[in-house]
Amino acid sequence: ELAEKVEAITGVPLPMERDQILGVMVQSSSAPDAEVLKMQGWDDGRFYQRLVVPGRLRMDGEDLMEGACWLLLNRYAAEHTPPAQRTGMGATVPDWVSAGLAQNTQVALKSRNRDWIARELADGRVLPLAQVVKQELLPPGRWREKAYAAAAVEFLFPDGEADAWAALFQATGRKEAIDPAWLRRHCPA
Repeated sequence: ELAEKVEAITGVPLPMERDQILGVMVQSSSAPDAEVLKMQGWDDGRFYQRLVVPGRLRMDGEDLMEGACWLLLNRYAAEHTPPAQRTGMGATVPDWVSAGLAQNTQVALKSRNRDWIARELADGRVLPLAQVVKQELLPPGRWREKAYAAAAVEFLFPDGEADAWAALFQATGRKEAIDPAWLRRHCPA
């Protein structure tokens, strides 16, 4: 379901080839504070990805969805990684993009995030777009930055805007910085 939503939002079919492995592991036992782990890397020309889920009942479903979304978006970037650079961990999209897109896949989360930002605007506490797009890494959990990331993704990369998404994946695959200058050149907003 998440893969279908990612494809609908990006307007680009997910590259799911036989030599690209995406594994999901559920730990049989884990510490109470265990988090969703996302791993990926190139090995002998193959792109491997793994999502490790804590084996406990109270896992945060949003963290799981954001981790899976990060892996799926990086799969697009892997398609655009030059062969000589297909080593190590591989290209990664900034967390503000993956968390923002994940937050936009659920109607309830979109509504919650819009309410959250509206309250912040009313209180005069605004996180500027220039700060949102600098967030390469976001911590697990529910944070105001993720609500702003969802708004930034919705604004900069409208649903189905395949050209902007394709440009993002190509740039990420080449490990270009996705900074305000890049966004001005490639986003319809």
